[in-house]
Amino acid sequence: MKYSLIAARQKQLLDSDTKLWVAFFLLIILLFGAIKIALILLIATQEVGIASLRNARIQYEAQIEEVERKAQLTVQDIEIAPRAIAKNKVIKDSLTNLLNLVPDQIYITELEASASTLKIKGYTPSKEVYNYLLKPPLESIFAKTAISFIPTGKGGFAFDSLSVMDEQERLFYDK
Repeated sequence: MKYSLIAARQKQLLDSDTKLWVAFFLLIILLFGAIKIALILLIATQEVGIASLRNARIQYEAQIEEVERKAQLTVQDIEIAPRAIAKNKVIKDSLTNLLNLVPDQIYITELEASASTLKIKGYTPSKEVYNYLLKPPLESIFAKTAISFIPTGKGGFAFDSLSVMDEQERLFYDK
């Protein structure tokens, strides 16, 4: 027996309006998830970029320090150069004056000068020529002078002279 003119329809669990709202909420949740993943990826790439920029900054700072150090050395060289030129001129003049003191009878074969010593090697016709003509100027300049003579067999002597300047005199001449 049938009491209805139309056949009964099966009832759906969700109404069509409810399905639309559920689909809308799922779409919004998926959209928020995609935005969150995109932001996470963007932040990760930014952190990698920041790390590379930090490394570059550290390298640039090291390069700047190196350039500043080289600039300081250059400035020091520029400040030292006139003094070195003046000191070299004084040394050159001193050696020229010393060589002018050497008498014509004495031949110098080697001359080595340092800050506080002077080594002279050469030939002299006799010990007396050396002792009277070259030794007094050396003794007037240096605190100590030592000499050794070696006979050459040809009537002359080879000599090796070492003159040492006293520390106080060296400080006086360095100023």
